[in-house]
Amino acid sequence: MLVHKAIDIAQSGDIIVIAAEGDTHSAILGEIMVHMAEKKGVAGYLIDGCIRDSEAIQEMDFPVFAIGVSPKGPYKDGPGEINFPVSCGGVIINPGDIIVGDRDGVVVIPPSEAKIIYQEAKKVLEKETKILEEVKRGNMGDRSWIDVKLNEKGCKII
Repeated sequence: MLVHKAIDIAQSGDIIVIAAEGDTHSAILGEIMVHMAEKKGVAGYLIDGCIRDSEAIQEMDFPVFAIGVSPKGPYKDGPGEINFPVSCGGVIINPGDIIVGDRDGVVVIPPSEAKIIYQEAKKVLEKETKILEEVKRGNMGDRSWIDVKLNEKGCKII
């Protein structure tokens, strides 16, 4: 029932984070609750547990990150807390943290670190974009560093 309550009290743009301790036996939510959250203006779900109705959810334009899928419905009688720090996937998430995710995974950013993380991520993106452009042109760059590092670690190339 707490997931339903989280939908009720969520503000537009919030991400509902559910710490289900990595349980893969039962789904935490399904298609109906995703639609409810979407209609409420919730920005997405992050679930350290499973979902069901995965095909229907995947077809929606609504971010749902979960560790798996289970056809079994949720246990609805708690325990739980709302608006409290939780651990998902071994990462502590506090209310108000920024959640950014794609198909490769999710990162959690404390608001106090958002500006510096954005600046650093932008630098990495610019660097990797240039490298990728060079590789696509057939320029692999100086690869001698690989042998140097392997030699430092005592690896023998045969």
